[in-house]
Amino acid sequence: VRAYIDDYGNTASKGTRLNPYRLALVPVGESRIFLDHVTVRDNSTSVHLLVDSSGSMLTYDNRRVLTRCEAACRSALSLALALEGIDGIHTMCSFFPGSSKEVDVCLKYGQRASERQAYFDQNPHGSTPLAQAIWHAISCAEEIDTARHVVIVITDGIPNSVGQARSALASARERGVEIFGIGI
Repeated sequence: VRAYIDDYGNTASKGTRLNPYRLALVPVGESRIFLDHVTVRDNSTSVHLLVDSSGSMLTYDNRRVLTRCEAACRSALSLALALEGIDGIHTMCSFFPGSSKEVDVCLKYGQRASERQAYFDQNPHGSTPLAQAIWHAISCAEEIDTARHVVIVITDGIPNSVGQARSALASARERGVEIFGIGI
């Protein structure tokens, strides 16, 4: 992601063939050195991390070291911290189910994950409202103006309603929101 943003992330004049007459004038400040100009748009991306903190995530891993929820929380924090320093990437993180509603937001667009680390420590509880979490991510994606919208779901893969989850995924696809899953 960093290499892609560094290469295409800024609006800049790029071309395939150099103009030899203008190239000789570079030392005196000439910046239009290409024969053919291609303007590259900003390729900003919103990344929404959806983390499952349901009761089924209370199960320990094979080594009996971490629960699935602890592994998911650590993964989400690591991803948010890694994406934090990349220009053009806007990161948000939500946990489902929330403590008082279906989705709790622990990191909003524009906030720094390094300043919100304590909110990534969630305890597993409740059921798995995956469809509602995806709908929440879709609505958040529509509110931010970026060229690309990505949702990364970190879950053990056991939603409340498979039919509703499939419907939410289809709607996300229609709206241009890319959804990726990480299985815990």
